[in-house]
Amino acid sequence: CECKLIGDPAAHALARRCSKLRELELESCAVTDDGLRAFKGKRMTDLESLGLNNLGSYANRISDVSVVPIIQGTSGLLHTVHLFRSAVGDATVEAIARNCPALEYLGLFGCDAVTDASVILLASGCPRLENLFLTSRRVSDRSIIPMLQSCPELKFLDLRGPELTDAFVEQLIRQPPRRMVAREYSRISIHNGPSRERLFAFHQLCHRNVTIFVGEWELNRDENEWRCARYASNVFQPAPAPAPPTPGGFSSDESESSDEDDVVTVS
Repeated sequence: CECKLIGDPAAHALARRCSKLRELELESCAVTDDGLRAFKGKRMTDLESLGLNNLGSYANRISDVSVVPIIQGTSGLLHTVHLFRSAVGDATVEAIARNCPALEYLGLFGCDAVTDASVILLASGCPRLENLFLTSRRVSDRSIIPMLQSCPELKFLDLRGPELTDAFVEQLIRQPPRRMVAREYSRISIHNGPSRERLFAFHQLCHRNVTIFVGEWELNRDENEWRCARYASNVFQPAPAPAPPTPGGFSSDESESSDEDDVVTVS
């Protein structure tokens, strides 16, 4: 649901009367940690999808205090978790890694407290992961590379916050996720860090199945050039023998972008 009139009393009622829920979706409601605490100690053994996006106000966003008990009360069937723009951190991600072996979709857009310490646990705990949205700047290659090594089903990666380097791309080239080379539509979105030339090499390796976004620049599947997503006529064509990449990949005049400008649609 998506309604500002739905608040903590509704969450308490759900916790009391709806123990057999398969989906719990509370988006942009007035539910806070106080409401979600009603689920503490409840066994939600049938729960398969959990959506808690944009709950509460910015100053009173939901946090680990209420989300961790919900995750711990599931029985391993949970395959989808949306926690966009919440205040959850490592405790929640660790709970997901330890309790959700069937997880396929994890949305942590705007969850800035998440760090490498918990993300690295997803590599061993969630091997079926296909879609990852992660924008915390406290995450780096240190945890993303093990995920690439252990999650062969990955096909949508939105990593527009983590500090990534060419080592991330070299791992993609060395051991690309199976779904990215199986001629299925895939997408990677990142900020500056890896060089365009190495990303282009990975793009070619994957039969150009993968659409790659770096800031406002897009390397489309079935195409051989970088295009600016904002100005379609602005094209960067890689040279046959590219020169050494500049530090940070793009030059400053090529990468003026903001989180608000980047829009990713996953279907």
